[in-house]
Amino acid sequence: MEEIEKVDLSRYICHFKGNKDQQTLLFVCGIHGNEPMSVLAMEEVSKEIKTQNIRINGTFIGIRGNIKALNVNERYIDYDLNRIWFIDKSNEKSEASEQINELAEKDEILSIINDLIHDKKQNEVIFFDLHTTSSPSVPFITINDTISNRTIAKKYPLATVFGIEEFLNGPLLSYINELGFNAVGFEGGQHIDPNSKENHKAFIWLSLANEGLIDPDLIQVKKARESLKALSKDAYKFFEITYRYEVLPQDHFKMNKGFNNFQSIKKNIPLALSNENEIISKWNNRIFMPLYQSKGDDGFFIIRRIPSFFLGLSKFLRRYNIESFLTLLPGVAIFDKKKHILVVNNNVARLLRNEIFHLFGFRQKIRHSKDLTLYIRREKQ
Repeated sequence: MEEIEKVDLSRYICHFKGNKDQQTLLFVCGIHGNEPMSVLAMEEVSKEIKTQNIRINGTFIGIRGNIKALNVNERYIDYDLNRIWFIDKSNEKSEASEQINELAEKDEILSIINDLIHDKKQNEVIFFDLHTTSSPSVPFITINDTISNRTIAKKYPLATVFGIEEFLNGPLLSYINELGFNAVGFEGGQHIDPNSKENHKAFIWLSLANEGLIDPDLIQVKKARESLKALSKDAYKFFEITYRYEVLPQDHFKMNKGFNNFQSIKKNIPLALSNENEIISKWNNRIFMPLYQSKGDDGFFIIRRIPSFFLGLSKFLRRYNIESFLTLLPGVAIFDKKKHILVVNNNVARLLRNEIFHLFGFRQKIRHSKDLTLYIRREKQ
């Protein structure tokens, strides 16, 4: 194992290079510039590996995400870097891309990604996207709902949330999954909480051990597992996002104080103000990622616990490719067989619930038109 020389010292935090046939892990730190704790954590882990001469059995890379935004502690400069991964390359120049900082940042990161996945199989590279939240929060994992992503997530003593890909346009995790590789998001706590840095360090150490890059008996790994498990009341449980409150550009949105991630809420309680109008809860469930920062269009999400039975049922259905059954339903057809995309006529199939598509691994991709919705299965056969 060796740490290779970095071409771009500002982009790379660390790059430990192992044998070509060993596992590769890439961590993206600070894709939002007001979330520096993962960068600080990666710097400390890297230093510890070097000073203690810890053996790395594989390739371990940590990079900075939105460098310019990190330098000024802003979520982004011109556009959210975690919302532009599906922008059509042919449209970038017409949108004055040379003036948009985040498109340049994306191109540099994409170059690293493409170099890594060249001639690699799905299980040989895992991507991690590290974040913090604006509200107080326990650490947790976010994934796109694929069986292989679930398998990785189950190795951590943390709650896992999926379904966010149905509510966000252009996130990095979805882009990676559609390339055919596994990607896991980690939320380490609140932006300004110094404990968030320690949570990120624990997650990095545990990730390296889980995937066989370091000795699982290292003291750092044992402490990491213990600390994360102690913080998570919902360890090893899975949740699904069912609702997103969107903040429009013209809205004056203010979340009511006192809400935390995973907090149980009841119907009819006030949650926030939008343009001086009170937003009242319609749910007896849990609130997720309430917005307590100036930038961002995700006001809050609502999540619910997924019973183990349904997790097992969906795994069975996907394993035996029973998904072809869906095309027999009225209003459902194949849109792109190669990319595993179905098109659903909302008028004909209006009685079909999202939960049916979720069981088969299909998640809503985009509203193709007023009457049509596209669903994509990000698991590759």
